[in-house]
Amino acid sequence: MSAAWPAVREHTRQRLRILLYLCLLAASVGIRTHGDVAQAANASGVSALTEQPYFWGLIKDDGTHLTDERAAGIGVKVIRISWKDFYPHEGIPDPTYIAATQGQFDRLRAAGFGIILELGIQDTPSWLHAAYPDASYVDQYEDVYSGNGQPDSGDANTIFNPTVRTLIAHYMHDVFTAFGTDFYAVRLGGGHWGELTYPTASYNGHTNCYWAYDANARAQSPTPGWVPGQNSPHGEAAAFANWYLNGLVNYQNWQITTLRQNYGGPIMMLYPGWGIRPGQLDQAVAGNLSGLTSPEINGEVQTGTDYARQIAAITDTNTIVYTTWLDAPFGDDTSVDPANWRPVHYLASLAAAHHPILRVAGENTGQGSPSQMRFAVAQMKAYGLAGMVWYQEPELYSGQYATIGDYRDTIAAAVPIASPSAPSLPSSGPNQPTVTNTPAVTTTGSLGGTPTAPAIPRSSTPAAMATGVPTAMASTPSATATSTTHPSAALPTASPSATQSPSRTPSATQSPSRTPSATSTSPSAPTQSPPPVTALARTDTPVPSTATALIPPITTPIDATSTAPAIPGSTPTTLARPIATPSDITRPAVSVTPTATSTYIPTRHKKGRGKRNGQATSASRGTGLPMMFERTSASAAIVAPGKVETFTSVVKAGQPIHNVVVDFAVYDAASRLVWHSQRHHVTFPRFVATRVSIVWRVPRSQLQGAYVLKLSVLDMLPTRIGSNHAAIFRIAPPHESATI
Repeated sequence: MSAAWPAVREHTRQRLRILLYLCLLAASVGIRTHGDVAQAANASGVSALTEQPYFWGLIKDDGTHLTDERAAGIGVKVIRISWKDFYPHEGIPDPTYIAATQGQFDRLRAAGFGIILELGIQDTPSWLHAAYPDASYVDQYEDVYSGNGQPDSGDANTIFNPTVRTLIAHYMHDVFTAFGTDFYAVRLGGGHWGELTYPTASYNGHTNCYWAYDANARAQSPTPGWVPGQNSPHGEAAAFANWYLNGLVNYQNWQITTLRQNYGGPIMMLYPGWGIRPGQLDQAVAGNLSGLTSPEINGEVQTGTDYARQIAAITDTNTIVYTTWLDAPFGDDTSVDPANWRPVHYLASLAAAHHPILRVAGENTGQGSPSQMRFAVAQMKAYGLAGMVWYQEPELYSGQYATIGDYRDTIAAAVPIASPSAPSLPSSGPNQPTVTNTPAVTTTGSLGGTPTAPAIPRSSTPAAMATGVPTAMASTPSATATSTTHPSAALPTASPSATQSPSRTPSATQSPSRTPSATSTSPSAPTQSPPPVTALARTDTPVPSTATALIPPITTPIDATSTAPAIPGSTPTTLARPIATPSDITRPAVSVTPTATSTYIPTRHKKGRGKRNGQATSASRGTGLPMMFERTSASAAIVAPGKVETFTSVVKAGQPIHNVVVDFAVYDAASRLVWHSQRHHVTFPRFVATRVSIVWRVPRSQLQGAYVLKLSVLDMLPTRIGSNHAAIFRIAPPHESATI
């Protein structure tokens, strides 16, 4: 670090010169300053007029469809700027880029749009790694994360490197000096795709990647010599997990605090994926973070998506909880167990449990059909979101996905609009749920004091509030059931109907988030709509029935000097139950087939996120189709060296998938890859169980011990479209195999 700081000091010495330069540039292109915010808001039509109950947004803008989009009811545009493009050279902003961006902002405001600004911290300048060699993430395999050269990969080590944070703080300051603060909201997250996350859990041929082994991270780690998968006789796994997850919480709050030095409006914190659910982290720690539990196989622990921990740490009341998987096709929102809920339901429950209550918003995952668009809007209304954003403008005009006409009709059906009018930005969030006497879903054995998470209230009856089931579908209050994963909470359950499968209690060996209901469907045509809900009470003014503005109010007075709290975690929290090694690691059961009849991995792929300047990258072309793994197994629970093991997986696809690759990989207990093979040109018909098998002749020299098969389905780029379903087996001498 000592070698890096002179460059930072030199960067600091350039500040006055840069600020003078930006002021001159601002004068030449008419950029607004902080003192002009109120005047700019009125000039752009962003004033306090009548309200609409939801805001409707759209990501990207090519400038050629503004009239049609405005008439359709779209009130805000999400515009991503880029750290890389703003500063092509360290400390030297690009005046051409700044002027062009300001021109785009001016055109949008003149057309009546509000602007949600994404800072593009994840788009790392090329000079950063050359000037600061320790600015990269490193995993336990000593892989240095580069993002494979893709834009928006978030390859700067923003979590553990203080030099990188200093540079980002300077960038934030310069952005608002150049462009002013006239924004509807600002999006934060700062990781891959701009979301709050560590890098990917699989990288460079390795799985179960934890990105906390660079020099800066090791210096801060409570367990610098321990790696996931090793035994932890002194609680190393728990200490590491707490510290690792708290590192991302610290980065979240640092972003909010730093932004508040420059901007006082609404902040949208982007939460990706499915998220770690109550009790799941304990299961992962009990297995020493070996990568074998449900949330680890799906990458939630490694990428740090501990929603409950992150949202509980927010102290800025003008921060909006934002899901980037509003259209998640998997899950059971009528379940009593929050592990089964779709991401928007779980995030809404955490926002409702926060004091004060936080608002929620979200966006779809991309390449959405008209039915997926309607489903996303239904989810938005069901869980009281402030509004939603559609990803992305080019797809609305591609002829392949939902169109601008579909978006117009969907908006009109959700909230009638008399005529397009200017957006407004006054006080608290629309459709803010009122939380009263809501039974809490108690989490047991959760690390780091993860808070209880009540379901967002949707009815006045106790049964409906406890289960998330509306009054019309809830059973009588006397019907109760106790969740095995939450033994302290005796919650009412819902009576099954013809179209609704009963809630299921997951077994100890299966993640509850992977058990689809009988009516689970693909995202292309989700037939299980969110249950109807009683209108949620607002905490501000009622929604007027007359003509409304295209953007509802979401600003709340905020002290620009507010700071985020220090993050606990330097002293590891003691688990509520002792750590035990799962029996299937030391000696697997005879059957390695999952106990449930159907198991899926709720993977999420942000389709199109990899596009930059109109050019498609491999990340932008991932199909993101739902894969349902009914069974993945090894032919023998114990196989001797030199013998043959046959691996089989039975897979269903939510849509027809052609010419894909099924990837089989075997890892040892330390997550080292020991064998790998693929089946090519595989086709999965829609909703037809397809069996795929492959044979491994175990080398005679193969070491004895526990092994795990991990299976992925890849397109030809390759981009993973269904991933890491696992089966556990053991390699042992012939005499041990014969006794089974």
